[in-house]
Amino acid sequence: MDEPTLDKFPKKVLANIGVETAFIVSRLVVAAERLQLFRLLGTKHMKASAIGRALNLHNVYLRALLNSMVALGLLSKADDVYWNTPFTKKYFIEERSIYWTRQYSKECVEAYEALAVLEKALTSGRSCKSIKGLDKPSYTEAMKRDRHRAEDFTQMLFHYHRDEAAVLANYLDLSKRRAVLDVGGGSGVMSIALAQKNPHLRACILDIAPVCQIAAANIRRAGLSRRIATRAGDIRHRLPAGFDVIMFCDIGSVSKQLLENAYDCLPANGLIVLLDRYLSKDGTKPLARLVAQFVGFSFPLASWADIVDALKSCGFRLVKARKVYRDVWFITGTKPPPPAMKQLSPDRDYCQNPGDCRILETHISVAIGGCGGDFRRAFDLEKESLKHAFFYAAQCVGRWAMLCAVDRIWARVGHVGSYVEWPWSRITAISRARWTSGL
Repeated sequence: MDEPTLDKFPKKVLANIGVETAFIVSRLVVAAERLQLFRLLGTKHMKASAIGRALNLHNVYLRALLNSMVALGLLSKADDVYWNTPFTKKYFIEERSIYWTRQYSKECVEAYEALAVLEKALTSGRSCKSIKGLDKPSYTEAMKRDRHRAEDFTQMLFHYHRDEAAVLANYLDLSKRRAVLDVGGGSGVMSIALAQKNPHLRACILDIAPVCQIAAANIRRAGLSRRIATRAGDIRHRLPAGFDVIMFCDIGSVSKQLLENAYDCLPANGLIVLLDRYLSKDGTKPLARLVAQFVGFSFPLASWADIVDALKSCGFRLVKARKVYRDVWFITGTKPPPPAMKQLSPDRDYCQNPGDCRILETHISVAIGGCGGDFRRAFDLEKESLKHAFFYAAQCVGRWAMLCAVDRIWARVGHVGSYVEWPWSRITAISRARWTSGL
């Protein structure tokens, strides 16, 4: 979506707007949007009195508002008749959906209300909304309670992200991938674009139930119901397995725990994709993302470099970051395959740092996964290659290091997944003792 940024306005218009009073002008434009003035006019020419009746505007402010829009270059005027300029038709009607007009203008009004106590917020560290008593449920909670808000917000983003989705579909090489998990996928705009570009690809959108219903309707309209599914769930919990691509696109802050969950659910060589307006390395761009913090928007303030470091610390390799579309960064990483057993070194302590521990955990995970997650079964069954993997690893790194890695896995029970669904309830103290004595 192309936005009406200030550089698109005539210079003679901007020359008459002071920095300190620009917010008044901006608020008038928001009011016109909320009243749907531009949509009322559409391609019509209307007298001021007719506009006033249609929008229930008082005569005291009617012409002042309309003439202000003329001064801004948003309306044209002849005598007492007004109509949209080509600029307004493009940026306020053609480029914007009705969902954007309704939802975004509402958010702008809330932002203006919050800014009334900005100085107090800056000196106290509290949010403007909390100071004014404007704290409201999060977007997620609000959408659970109000389906109309869920539809406006979700469909607003569907139209807003279409250009980014098309660029993402052309940027990613998914020719050898089979299934995408679109975490917090909302309207489905990203999954739809990827599926249209890659006819072999399946996708699943993971989001809250009201949003999934809206996404399902978008998917049906795109004719992709057989290839794109929706799944209601909480993205903060364990992610579903069975996908070789996991994607996070403009979902707000992505915690390291969420990245670790993605790592654990992906198969070897699985791909992680993040898309957002991350800050520049020096933290000074984009301006819109920075100033949004002062009015309560929960956009991430991480830089693209922070996300790259976080991915690497979780074990991802071949991490790439590229600003492909305007201020939007595309960041990808690959989960490395398990190293060959011969790569374990007897001179290296594999419990000294997280990266080395992950190498050892991966060896154990593969071995245990091959026996359904049961330590005892791993040794009782005649699986010589499996036994060899355990004992070889133990010989290389020592019994204590091996058990430390097992303890690390044990401590994460209920929080991670691996190559199979591990039946942890079957791993008893007896089987653990047998595992110890077996070494």
